[in-house]
Amino acid sequence: MTRRELFALLAAAAVLPAGCDGEAIPAVAFGHDACDWCRMTISDRRHAAVARTAGGRTVRFDAIECLAAWTAAQSDAPRGAWVTARGASAPMLAVAEARFVRDANAGTPMAGGWVALATGSALDGVRWDAVLAAVRRDGLAPTGLPASGVP
Repeated sequence: MTRRELFALLAAAAVLPAGCDGEAIPAVAFGHDACDWCRMTISDRRHAAVARTAGGRTVRFDAIECLAAWTAAQSDAPRGAWVTARGASAPMLAVAEARFVRDANAGTPMAGGWVALATGSALDGVRWDAVLAAVRRDGLAPTGLPASGVP
């Protein structure tokens, strides 16, 4: 089996269970995919996030703050967005099902410190809309298109 065939097989096997909206959660090829916001290679499984644009295109992120900045810069809300959450039974949760805390010691790739938690965990955290508001307030979400140019 060639390296390309192996990669395709692993990517196909990594498709996760469907989100609450019935769509399959897009997979991330760790060490290969680049963040659609900051362009860094996505390598840390603890902070990965994915979204599907209103038009159906999959976008991947290396940090929750990249997903939030990208989301805030879109003219249309994404069809779905998922984050890696501590304490979750599934590898990724829809942003509506997660709660978020800011942890300066979390070691997030973009140093924003945003961490997702499964609802009902010991720390309740804030909802996704509060993360978006914080990203806008902190100036992490410029107006216009994101760095990748993905509408």
